[in-house]
Amino acid sequence: MPSDEHEVLIDLVRRQPAFPVEVLSALTDLDVPEYDSATLESPDLTEVTHKERRADSVVTVRDPDGRPLLGVVDEVQRSIDDTKVYVWPEYVVSLRSRLACPVVLMVVCASDVVAEWARTPIVLGGRSQVIPVVIGPAQVPIISPDTDPPVAVLSLLTHEITKETLARLVQAFGEYTAEIGDYTDLVLSILSDDDGDYLEELVTVTSGERYTSDFARRYYNQGIAEGLVEGIHDLLADRGIELTAAERDRIDSCTDTAVLRRWLVRAAAAQSPGDVFDKA
Repeated sequence: MPSDEHEVLIDLVRRQPAFPVEVLSALTDLDVPEYDSATLESPDLTEVTHKERRADSVVTVRDPDGRPLLGVVDEVQRSIDDTKVYVWPEYVVSLRSRLACPVVLMVVCASDVVAEWARTPIVLGGRSQVIPVVIGPAQVPIISPDTDPPVAVLSLLTHEITKETLARLVQAFGEYTAEIGDYTDLVLSILSDDDGDYLEELVTVTSGERYTSDFARRYYNQGIAEGLVEGIHDLLADRGIELTAAERDRIDSCTDTAVLRRWLVRAAAAQSPGDVFDKA
């Protein structure tokens, strides 16, 4: 799972806090309580040791009165990292102490090999242990028209992307909503230009909608390539990413709005200039 897909999953939880809860309900036998809302919590799980501990995402599901029912520590794991067996239990204990309710450690893995490693119970000593709830490619079904949208997004990130799977993704999304708009924007950021254009056309044909995120709409509605170029530069500047003269010229000289739209979405999660430009 490339780093941009790692960031997409984290950003997805930021935009849709119910995402990990819905995945847990759909893909595991965990008894998820009925809840009124899912809220994003601070991922800072630092305790009295003052050694910084930050999970990828932390979500709490609450009842109508705002009382916490379940805490979810959501980690995206791309490779085997044996230091996590010491860090993950800290996350669970810290959040459980903070919320005073049950807590689940959910680990989304890039490969079945990593998933098998993450699934091993973490023995704390004696009979005490932490058992992660692990979601790997083997647990994520291939997209079908009946797949729940959150699971469909996860499936796209963990299985081969083809035009057929993109068509099934749009079918699974169904009626266009703000939530589906968020899913679409984030998926677009990790697709190749050809696949991104194809997905956009499918969304447009089936729903009449195109970009829905506030930032993308602001620049897209200008209707000119210059607006998209400005948006890319603004996003990269906000993220502290410096461009070489050649990279800046590549953006400034591009007049293909389809390509610029791809770059604009990617720039929102970019860690370096290379994350923005065309993928092979």
